[in-house]
Amino acid sequence: MAKRAASDYKQSIGTNQLYLSTCLECDFSKSARQKLIEWAKPFFPTAQFVDNPLLDSCLPGLICEKHGESPSVSSPCVVDLDGKDFKSVNIPPYIKNYRLCLANYLWGYKFNLIDSKNPNFIPPRQRQVLPDSLYFEEIAAFLKN
Repeated sequence: MAKRAASDYKQSIGTNQLYLSTCLECDFSKSARQKLIEWAKPFFPTAQFVDNPLLDSCLPGLICEKHGESPSVSSPCVVDLDGKDFKSVNIPPYIKNYRLCLANYLWGYKFNLIDSKNPNFIPPRQRQVLPDSLYFEEIAAFLKN
C-alpha cells in the first residue's frame, strides 16, 4: 500500500509540498509515532511530516498539529477546529492567534456527518447527516463577516 501511494505521490506532486501525518489524533507513544515516521520516510523522502497526538506533546522538530479552539502549538504548526463548531468560535482572534501556522482548518458538525442538535454519540458508519450546498453557503457567508 505504501509503495503504491508513494508511486502515485511521485507522479502527482509536481512543485507542491506534501505534508504527511502517519497517525491522526492517535494515542501512540512518542516512540511509536517516531517509528511510524521513520518507516514512512523512505517512501516519501520529500514529505514534511506532521505529528498529531491526541493528548501528548508533539515530537520535536516536526510540524505539530493540534485541534480545538485554543490548541497549544508553536510554529511550524497546523491547527484545526475539529470538534468545535465554527459557529461557536470567535474567529478573528482565533485566526490572529494562529496566523503563523502553515494551515488553519475550519470545522463544522456536518463535516463528520453529525447533527449539531443531537448530542448523543453515533458510530461513524451509522451517521447520515450530509453537508449540502446550503451548509457550504452558510460557511462562506460566515467567513465573509
